[in-house]
Amino acid sequence: MSGFHRGSLALVAEQWRRLLGASLAAVAAAAALVATGLALASARAADVGWARLWVRELAPLVAALVGAARLGPGLAGELGAMRVGDQIDALVTLGGDPRSQLVAPRVIAALAALPALAALADAVGLAIGWGLTAGRAGGPATRAALDGFARGDVLSGLARASLSGVALAAVGCALGLAVRGGAREVGRAAARAGGASLLAVLALQLLLGLVASA
Repeated sequence: MSGFHRGSLALVAEQWRRLLGASLAAVAAAAALVATGLALASARAADVGWARLWVRELAPLVAALVGAARLGPGLAGELGAMRVGDQIDALVTLGGDPRSQLVAPRVIAALAALPALAALADAVGLAIGWGLTAGRAGGPATRAALDGFARGDVLSGLARASLSGVALAAVGCALGLAVRGGAREVGRAAARAGGASLLAVLALQLLLGLVASA
């Protein structure tokens, strides 16, 4: 653990800022599009309580899908470049541990970044949904949209996002560390990480859905 503490907190903070900076606009745009469609559909149908569905299921999924497109490939490319540049081998030669000094800070940063992105998606989606339902049908529709909504729903969604962050970071780091060869292999690892990250997100959502329904 001593290897992790030396400078690793600063690395966690740096990675957290990078992950947020790279994904804020994309998450906001995706949340706006999905929330608009959900709010319009609920206004036309008899379904109620869409706000609860949004914060528990859809907002974390939006954040995770954006993360799958950006986080997994980014980490795979970054660590892959370090691998082919012999930086990781040099770290091991000097007695360092890549898992504690390179992987762990990135996983922790992702664990913290994904809930922040999900919270942004929550805010964007609820604001749009509130405006559309209140504007189209007045107070009753707004109350119906919030039917059953509670703080626990928000916390559940943020927990889902945290798990997604861990999964995405683990996939990206594993594929990055596995790179062998030259710069071309780094690009291939990043491409593989994109697909693998997407599958990891969908598999995690399915698993969580099965656990919740059990």
